[in-house]
Amino acid sequence: MNKKELATCREKLISLKKEIQNKLYGEKGGTFGLNTRDSSGDISAMPQHLADIGTDNFDRDFNLDIAQGKSNLLQLIDAALAKIDQKDKYGFCEACVKEINKNRLMAVPYVRLCIGCQEEKEKNKEEEVE
Repeated sequence: MNKKELATCREKLISLKKEIQNKLYGEKGGTFGLNTRDSSGDISAMPQHLADIGTDNFDRDFNLDIAQGKSNLLQLIDAALAKIDQKDKYGFCEACVKEINKNRLMAVPYVRLCIGCQEEKEKNKEEEVE
């Protein structure tokens, strides 16, 4: 990759990181820290219906799963930024060490594997499930 392409990927990574952090901190600042009654906005001491409690718990678990996925994505972005900053093999597949297609990097700048290795990884995952 030339310096301009590298700078473009770095800018995309930083922008994506800020966007994800804003969404993640917004979610954590939302209902994650509240108990069921407080998060529902119910100010009475009356217990909720069991179905409402189940729905609230499902929603909370769902949001936590989303937050976990975003947290994992932030780790990939940080790793890619570190590679760029340390001039350490950014843009090279971590499995076969071949250069990753530039179009792939421009679309997904935190990608760690080339298309061939990614397909192989997914194929092996499918075989484990079967």
